Formats: sequence, structure tokens, C-alpha cells
Amino acid sequence: MRKSFNRLVNVTAFCVLLISSTFNITLHAAYSYEIHTTGLTGHGYEREKNDGIMQRISLYGPQNNAGMAIGYSFRYIVPEKYHGADGWVFDGYQTKILGLAGNDYSRMDGDYIFRKSFSHYINEAGHVVGFNWRLGSKNINGQDTWYYDGTNTTQIGLSGNDYEYLASDGGIYRHSEIKRLYENGTVIGYTKRYNASGYTQGKDIWVYDGSTSNRVNPTTGYLSAGSYVDSTIIATNGNGHILGQSGPVEDYNPLRHIAWQYNGSTSQTIGLNNPNGAIYKESFGVQLNNNGLSVGYSTGNGHPQAIWLHNGNTNATTFIEKNPADTSDMDLHQPVFINNNGVAVGTAGRDGAWLYDGTNTHIIKPQHNFKGNIFKNEVIKLTDSGFVIGKTYHRYKEYAPPANILIHDVTLGHNTWISDGTTTRSLGLTGDIYEYTIDPDEPWGGTYTNSYVRMINESGVTVGVTARARAVNLNRGPDLWYDDGSSVSIIGLYSHEFKYFIQNPSDGSTFKNNIFYLTESGFAGGTTNRYRTGRFSTGQSGWVYDPSTDQTYELTFSKKTTGHAYTQINGITEEGLAYGYYNLYDDENNDLGKRAFLWSVEDGFIDLTSMVTNLDDKDWQYLGEVKSINENGNIVGWGALNDMDGWAMTFILNPTVIPEPSSIIFLSVVTLIFPRRSRCSTMNSNCTHIPYI
Repeated sequence: MRKSFNRLVNVTAFCVLLISSTFNITLHAAYSYEIHTTGLTGHGYEREKNDGIMQRISLYGPQNNAGMAIGYSFRYIVPEKYHGADGWVFDGYQTKILGLAGNDYSRMDGDYIFRKSFSHYINEAGHVVGFNWRLGSKNINGQDTWYYDGTNTTQIGLSGNDYEYLASDGGIYRHSEIKRLYENGTVIGYTKRYNASGYTQGKDIWVYDGSTSNRVNPTTGYLSAGSYVDSTIIATNGNGHILGQSGPVEDYNPLRHIAWQYNGSTSQTIGLNNPNGAIYKESFGVQLNNNGLSVGYSTGNGHPQAIWLHNGNTNATTFIEKNPADTSDMDLHQPVFINNNGVAVGTAGRDGAWLYDGTNTHIIKPQHNFKGNIFKNEVIKLTDSGFVIGKTYHRYKEYAPPANILIHDVTLGHNTWISDGTTTRSLGLTGDIYEYTIDPDEPWGGTYTNSYVRMINESGVTVGVTARARAVNLNRGPDLWYDDGSSVSIIGLYSHEFKYFIQNPSDGSTFKNNIFYLTESGFAGGTTNRYRTGRFSTGQSGWVYDPSTDQTYELTFSKKTTGHAYTQINGITEEGLAYGYYNLYDDENNDLGKRAFLWSVEDGFIDLTSMVTNLDDKDWQYLGEVKSINENGNIVGWGALNDMDGWAMTFILNPTVIPEPSSIIFLSVVTLIFPRRSRCSTMNSNCTHIPYI
């Protein structure tokens, strides 16, 4: 397997940007965009500061692929006071206030109303779920959840004697939370249980079906008088199934816990709970796939964990055990994952892991040269394509008899691995720069490495870090690597602007690279810390690795004469379009604030503010950050309106013009360094308001 330092391409941009090749919305940036203000503005959502500058704060939420977005905006009715927040939805044309109305959700704060609602999830139909604070005369009395169907807003969740009590200010205390919203409008959540004195009695899980909220966790098989009953959502899948856990606690000592599964219509207790209670006393669910298969384990009465697979559609449970032909001394321990093809994996003692392929169980035994006597294996991820990644932690401990006093405790390192259930191989970088020797004359003595795998995609491409060899117990930092199964490349930024001296230059240097993204198409991205003279922090730069060229591209778009720069990548699309924000500086090193950017190998750097055709008409000053891009190229982010000092207003951009092949856009230095500031005018908030009392 070859190891290569990929070529570094610096894309620091201050002048001309060329855009060429055939356009695709998600592959490239659009030639131009139209902006819509999505947060709430006008009376009630802004206040004038002492310097005459307006302050508004709107925070974004998720968007869907139909160009709709949700969020919430802070309420300001008088300049010196904060009056809560209102949730909202932008439906493609206007911003509508969402939330529950009535005395339970608002109270007078002097001469004005205080209330607080938040939009939480949105589906493709534009239906939204969220919650409101319940407000008594003095206290916050929990929160109620709600569902907006595009026209009406309905309170959802459980209520009644088991779920509420009389608060000290005379109001009713109740608390519900939402965990998931489906495309058909089904909602999953939970409501806390209370006794009449206000002491918590656990949680009940509910499903809202469009008309009613129904409890779905079982209430038999584990209850006893006066029990504190707690039910928890372990996992949900895309078809409305729930894997849950329930159990009572008396005097805060565990009694018996059950696993259960809701299949969209009924709930069943699952696991290996023997009806006569002679074998397994408790069962625990671990994970659920989209086909209704869950994996978990049962334990009790001193027996080892028994691994099981449950089919929520047929209510059949399969016991997973070692193959009879397996003569190894490894036992099957706790399961960790199940994929959508029914493959399950878990740990198998100190030396490895196990994989169940639906028929047979395979033992995964990573290879290593460690001499430690303490091993800990961790399964990190299982893909739908059947790849498993994990790591093994090595340590040597020795105790002196007869008092068993610890006399040696030596950390020997980590190795990381990938397996398909049949073949297992090590991951990470090797060679002198990554190897270190520990106490060669001792029983644990040897040459070791430290590697960690961070991410994997469905093709089996992995990315991770390997620590450079240490001197005088000083770790010289990690190098990032990219392993496609046939070759390994070192990725990240390693020029002098990113070099950090550990103590003195003679002690060696390190690079602080961070990786955050790996797409299914193979693009990787992250950030690298910047330093001046190897000691003083000067911000960070972003970077993107393109496997088709084996190159890491530096994303530094504006820089002070001192070398300070800052770029943050918030995501990379499958086509390699990176987005986020960078700090903009002028020729005198003044910080002009954050600016939204797009970047791709094909198009290079784009300051997004310059691409909006109706910026002046909508009274926008600049765009500060891109937070997400949907499948149709709509962009959600934050920015500043003309009369604002600072950026905290939400927007959505719609692509309007598709560039022809070989189109060229020239962005001048002046455009990048001194963005336009159009005249200040009264804004058309285009909002539907709830009247104030």
C-alpha cells in the first residue's frame, strides 16, 4: 500500500474568479441568487441601540428541499427589555409566526407581553413541530409541544393527572418534548410524569397520528406500587418504529428493565426475558434499523450477556451466538450497531469484535504487536455496505502481592482497524516518524504507534489521525490520513503558517489539523490552526481534499499583514461544494466581520454577498455565514440588514440564473475588501403577526 503526501494547492483568493464547465445546482454555485428575509422584523423584533443602530436576532433552524425554512426571532418591544422569542416558518413567500396562544403561554411583563416559542423540525410538506414555554404568573411551568399542518397549530403530547401538577404560582406544570417528525405528519415525543406533589415519576413515550397523542410504552411486566417509572427512546427508524427502554426505580435502586419495540401500530416487550424469570431478568435495546430489526442484549442472575435480534414486523427474536466451529476464547459482548441489511456488530472481549451477517457469527480479531495485558476494543461504526471500523486500546498493568499494590501502569497506544467480517486490516500511518519505543528492557517494552479512525463512508473510504512520535513524553501532534482501500494519502495543511513549535524549535514542531467531513463521493474537509513564528495563534484556515486529484486545497480568503486569517467550513456537498464563513480584513488590518462563502475545485472562491441580485431591494448589507444547502441549491444562513451593526438576521437564497459553460466572473479586490453598503430604509418584513395585547 502506497503512502503519499498529496499536493497542496493554495486557493487564497483576492482577485479574479473563473467559473467554467457545465452547471449543476449542487455541484457548483449558481450564477446569481435571489434573497428572502426569513426572520421576523419590524415592531416587536428590533430595538434601537444608543448609537442609532438597530439590533435584531433571528436564529435559523432546518430547511427542507422545497425552499422552506424555520427558526425563531427574539422579541423586543421596548429597547431596554427582552420579551422572549417567536418561532416561525418561511413558506417560500412569507414568514409566519408559529406557536400556541393563550394565557398558559404568555404573561404580562410590565405593560408588555412576554412569550417564548421555538420551531424545531420541518418536513417536506412544510409541516412544523415545536414547543412553547408554559408561563405562570411568576414561574416557567414546563413546556407544551405543538404541530403546525400548514394552516392550524395544535397542541400535542400527553396531559392529565399523571402528567401535570399545581405549581406554586397557581399555574399547571407540564413538560413534553419532541424527538422526530415524519413526512406523513406522525410525531414522536415524550411527556414527563409527576405525582400530585410535583415529584418526577419518569417519562411516557407518545406518538401523534394527526389527531391524537397515544402512549406507546408498555406498562406491564415491571411495575410495582409507588414505582418511579421511566421510559426512554433508544432509537427510531424511518418507518415510524421505536426501540425503547422502560423500568422502575424504587429508592433509586434499579429493579428490572425491559426493552420494547413499537412497530407503527402496537408495542411488544422484546429480548430474552424468560416468562418464569429463571434465566434473564433484564433486557436492553441498543439500535434499530429501517426494516424494523433491532439488536440488544439480556442479562441477569449472573449469566453473561445474551445477544438477540428482534424483528418488529413478525415479533420474532433470534439468539445470536458463536459458531460451533469457533474454538477461540472470545465471548460475544454487548452489541453496538445493526445496519439496514440486518448485519449486527459488537465487542468480543479484549481481543476483538463480532459480526453477525444474518446467518453466521464471525469473529473480528485485529492484528497488533502490543505486549500489554489490558485491552479494550471499541466498535466505532458499521456501514450499510458491511464495513466495520474500530480501535483497540493497549495498556500494561502490574500489581505487587500480597496487597495488590499497583506498581506499573503504562499506556502503550492505540491501533485502529477496518473489517468486512472476513478480512481485517490495520489503518493509520507507519514509519519512523510515527513510532516510539517504550522501556525496551521491560516485559511491556516495544515499539508502538497511536492511530485513530474518525469516519468511514459506504465505499469503505476512511479518514483518521496518527500521532507523530513523541520525545520526552511530548506528543508531536497528529497527521491526518485518507485511506481508500488501495492507497493512503496524508491530508491537511503543513506549510510554515501552520507549524507550531512544542516548546523550542529544537524540540520539534507539530501541526494541528482537524477533520470534520467525509462525503459519500469521497471529498474530505476540515480546518488547520494557524501560527506566527511557530508560537502565536493567528486563527485557522479551512481545507478540502479532492481524491480525484489527490490534492488538499487551502481555503484562506482574507488575511492580515500579521498573518491572521480565519475560515470555518460548515459543510461539503456530495459534489464538493464547501460552504461556511471567513473573516474579512481591509488594507489597514481592520476586521470587517464574517462573510459567507462558497468554494469548489471547479469554481474556486465565491464571496456569496456579491452573487445576490436583489440585495439592495431587500435592504441587505452583507451575508455573514452559510449554514446549510439543500438538494435544490437553496442556501440558508445569517447576515446583516443595512441598518444593523453585526449579523444576526436569517435569510434563504434561491438560485436564479444557471451559468453557461465557460462563463467567467471577475471579482475585483475592491469588491472583496469593501463590500457595498446600500442606503438604509424601512424594511418590508412580509410577516404575519400575532396581535399584541
